[in-house]
Amino acid sequence: MMNQAVLNPDLANLLTVVTSAAEPDEALEQICLYLEGMVPGVRTSVLALEGWLLACAAAPGLPAAYARATTGRLLNPGGQSATAGDDHAPALLREIGLRESSSTPIVSSQGVLLGMFNAYSHEPLPGAAGALLNTCAKLAGIVLERRGLERRLTFEANHDATTGLLNRRRFLELLEAELAAASRRNEHLTVAALDLDRFHHVSEAMGQDGGDRLLRYAGERLRSVVGEQGMVARIGSDEFAVAARQRAAELEGLLHTALSGPFTVSGREMFVTCAAGIASCSDDTVDAAALLQNAETARWRARAAGANQVARFRGSRRHDPALDFDIEQQLRQAFAGSELEVRYQPVVRAGGELVALEALLACGTLAPRDFIRVAEVSGIIVPIGAWVLDHSCMRAAAWNGPGNDRVRLAVNVSAVQFASPEFVGVVQNALDHSGLAPDLLELEITESVLMRDVEQSIRRMSELRRIGVRLAIDDFGAGYSSLNYLRLLPATTVKIDQSFVRDLPESSATLTVIRSVVSLAHSLGLEAIAEGVETVRQFELLRDAGCDCFQGHLLGRPAAASEIEREVFACV
Repeated sequence: MMNQAVLNPDLANLLTVVTSAAEPDEALEQICLYLEGMVPGVRTSVLALEGWLLACAAAPGLPAAYARATTGRLLNPGGQSATAGDDHAPALLREIGLRESSSTPIVSSQGVLLGMFNAYSHEPLPGAAGALLNTCAKLAGIVLERRGLERRLTFEANHDATTGLLNRRRFLELLEAELAAASRRNEHLTVAALDLDRFHHVSEAMGQDGGDRLLRYAGERLRSVVGEQGMVARIGSDEFAVAARQRAAELEGLLHTALSGPFTVSGREMFVTCAAGIASCSDDTVDAAALLQNAETARWRARAAGANQVARFRGSRRHDPALDFDIEQQLRQAFAGSELEVRYQPVVRAGGELVALEALLACGTLAPRDFIRVAEVSGIIVPIGAWVLDHSCMRAAAWNGPGNDRVRLAVNVSAVQFASPEFVGVVQNALDHSGLAPDLLELEITESVLMRDVEQSIRRMSELRRIGVRLAIDDFGAGYSSLNYLRLLPATTVKIDQSFVRDLPESSATLTVIRSVVSLAHSLGLEAIAEGVETVRQFELLRDAGCDCFQGHLLGRPAAASEIEREVFACV
């Protein structure tokens, strides 16, 4: 509490407080205390109007229950205090002997109603109190008008003027706090950056007002699907950012829900799609700005793939040139010294039957993601890839000898290999050299590689299909294409990206996406394989979703050829 000299200032001091930079709530309290000091036995309050609802802004001499009883009440007709029509507040006042009341409108300098100044007493107020009530109501009007201006300025500084959504600066401030909270609680936090497809065409056709309405409607839809636990901001012309305490697949589902239905703008119905990028707080991020940047990077990839695309950020560490040089030297020495090893991971059906073995290159203690990247950049991936193909085909031909069940060989193909004009010839030579039946070789090409140039990919895949090999779209669903591309690519197999499998069993939205992929694959006569299966529950959900085959540590880790021969085949 303030000391008595401050609690009962004279009018000159009160004017100083009202016109100074004092906090509005403190100034309103001092106005109330001034009147209470001038008229013994009186208790006062300021009820501020927020929309059409009243909120108790000051009531220093009244019980706390009074503020609860009056806040949120609708302003009564004629501008009377909410207490007049509320049973609880008058009863509360009568309990403490305050049977008389008087309400004076608080208005702005423009005559706009801002609230009510109320005085309660044991006996009717003396006539002289009326002038004091008017003076206090006018002073309260000055304070409430200043408070309203400060709030508007704060809102405008933190929000977009067109949509009322957060702006980029405020979004990043709040996201920083959310990152810290998510880290403490070990929760998921995902950010999406999206922009509307063909927005400028809509804006040109319907004018700026129509474009602004569409932005507002889209923002409202986004805000409604993420709820109170999420945040939505407008960060560019037709660009939005969304943050939610959910997994990437769940947020992707919410974005689809928000924009799937038609929008009605100026009496015209339209459908809106977007390019969206999604990043999670575990994707190489240290702060809010980096997380949003990751989402925007993924959005650029989605935009490059065309309309109505979603891409997920795939983090990568900053590469040390000196370290990369050392990796390249180790890789070249291992290749020259025949020290590279091919390991094989099983692909099985739901009943446990072995369907295929995927050839996976190993180079000592080097991580595959490191040496494969360096091999692609340096170009050495071409001769190494040709060796892996020839070597593993020889193994597979022996494994498929008389008396053994037919088992496919799956071999990964890098972007550099796939783009090489000689690649089809390299594949044919490996088949001729090994004697492996073409339909027992399945080449795996990642979705991202195929989407770089769809027409060229279709031509190259068609050439490979003509020599009889199978083709798998690897890491499907990582975000670079839509399901419709499955209809165009002459593939035989779809391998569902393990990022979807990792979301199971927590994410029902992810399971819905997997079911859609499997259903479309089957309708096109393609086989659906789930990668990265690590738990029994994941296996059960994927099996029930219709997946044909499964691969992951639960079903078998990569093993040396000698171990595969000992455990699976009868050959030496």
